[in-house]
Amino acid sequence: MKMLSIPLLGLAGMLLVACASRVSEPAPAEAGLETVAQGSFVGADSSHKGEGRATLYRSPSGQSILRFTGFNVTPGPDLKVWLVARPAVASSSDVSEAETLDLGVLKGTIGDQNYVVPSDLDLDRYRTVVVWCEAFGVLFAAASFEPAG
Repeated sequence: MKMLSIPLLGLAGMLLVACASRVSEPAPAEAGLETVAQGSFVGADSSHKGEGRATLYRSPSGQSILRFTGFNVTPGPDLKVWLVARPAVASSSDVSEAETLDLGVLKGTIGDQNYVVPSDLDLDRYRTVVVWCEAFGVLFAAASFEPAG
């Protein structure tokens, strides 16, 4: 009989991350923030749901900030926030076939949160933000940006 070994710490870590977590970061306080683009999150499918707003801001100093508000996504392991160089994303293959930029670990599955975007990033090219499960290569939610104004 062949035995399958699963590292306990790895499995426990994935289970802990898969639980819902709440975050409530304040809006950026810098004066003169300009809204560059915004979009609404939609879930990838019936198992991976998402909702809320994604807004890109640029400060007078050139710093870009991505803010999620009213955000809620299905919990999962190893969730990351990625910008995708596509005007829209409907499937995991849309993400895996596109150029992406990793903004870091999702801070929480529920609540308002902020992510710093590299100031030299071409925001006209990266038109979608996604919540991506890096461990399994699965799309959880996506928001396509529309120019503000």
